[in-house]
Formats: sequence, C-alpha cells, structure tokens
Amino acid sequence: LAASLTGILWRILGQPKPADIVLLWALGALVAMAVLVIGLRPSLELSGLSNWLRETLQGRLHLSLGALALGASLPVGSIAIGAFAGSDVLATLAGGAQLMAPVNTAAALFSIGLLPRAAKISNQRRVQLFSIAGLSVAAGALIWAATLLSLPETLGQALLGQTWESTRSILVALGPQYSIGTMALAGILLLTSLQLTRAVLITSVASAVARVGLYSVVAAMVGTALSISVAETLLLLVGAVAVWLIARRSLATLPRMARDR
Repeated sequence: LAASLTGILWRILGQPKPADIVLLWALGALVAMAVLVIGLRPSLELSGLSNWLRETLQGRLHLSLGALALGASLPVGSIAIGAFAGSDVLATLAGGAQLMAPVNTAAALFSIGLLPRAAKISNQRRVQLFSIAGLSVAAGALIWAATLLSLPETLGQALLGQTWESTRSILVALGPQYSIGTMALAGILLLTSLQLTRAVLITSVASAVARVGLYSVVAAMVGTALSISVAETLLLLVGAVAVWLIARRSLATLPRMARDR
C-alpha cells in the first residue's frame, strides 16, 4: 500500500518511467514479505507434506485451472476489445482498472485472511463471515468510485493524463462493477471453504468464456468503454448470483449436523 501511494504521489509530482514504478512495487513487495517473515517467524515443517499434497491435489488443481481460465480471459478479452473498439477504448478501461486497484487490494486481503478463519468455524457461520466481508468491501467499492468522481480535474489529469476525462465517464459503471465483483469473489471463497472446488472450476471457466465472448460482441456492436463496463457488470451479477445459489443449495443438502459443525 505504501509503495502504491508513493507511486501515485511520484506520478503527481513528476514523470516517473514505467520501469521505475514497477521497481517501486517490487521493492514494496519485498519489504512486505520481510516484515511478515520477521513478525511471524515461520518454521519449515516437511513431515506429512506428501500426504497433504495427495489429499488436496484434486481441489488445488480445480482452483488452479479456474484461476488460470479467469486470468487468461482478461488479456484475451482485451485483445478483442482493441481489435473491435480500438486502442482509445482499451486505454480508458485500463485507466479505470488502475483507479479501482485499491478495491482489488482490499479483496485480496480479505481472501488471504478469511479462508484460514473459515476453516475453524461452522458452515453457517462461514456464510455469515463471507457475506459480511463481501458486503463491506462492496460498499467500499461504491464509496471509492464516488470519491474518484469528485476529484478535481487537475488531480485526475495528473493521475491519468489525457485518458482522465474518458475514464471518469465510466466510473459510474465501475463502482457497481467492482462492488458486485467483490460479492462474486466472496461466493467463490465460500465455495472454496466448503471444498466445492469442482463448482468453482465450472463457474470460473464459464465466466471466462462468457467474458471473452461478451467483450467481443459488445466491442464490435457498440464499441464504447461504458458499454463494455456495463456488460462486465451484468456478467459479474450473473456470476455472483450463481455462486451464492450453488453454495446455498449445497448447504441445504448437507445433514443438519454437517451444517452446524
């Protein structure tokens, strides 16, 4: 976080090169890792590692393939947007993603923190945990987008340059988009904590395929950054509803003792 804020301040006060910003982020990551290692003092424990890997191999494979599909859908979708709608639209969407990056950071932090906690509580309390966490970050996303909309034009141009005006025009869609996306992530984490990794894989692959197809169609037919942002918002809404319904139905089929355990 400190590295990101330093990078933003550097961008406002000067003209850093992209390589300088990447180096700053890398140094920030190294410092954060060092602080964690010093604070936690982890010890390397190899006994039982092979058994643990065998027992969790299928689930981890499901999660890895799902993450790979979702990750690949973004650059592939960006290529489609650039081909059909042009580089200006792509630059506007990239600027929006940069502005909303703190929401992604918050979502990543609650991903890291909630799964270990969820393993120690009952299934019903897991639902409450992920619901509250998701709603909290979702509300934060809306507040952050509203804050960005209120920025003075000079500050916005200092952050994004010529793309500020076009990027500002899609913030009204990016707020709900990131808010709903956070709830979808919370549902995915709930499914993961319930060890429903096959469902995570299926929904992730379906979302990735739908994203690439939707980007291509909307970019070709409408070709505006706002329309693509709205399309992504609707896609995330469908995905969020799907994962929470899957989790609810899965919990309903469990015996009462298993639900309360």
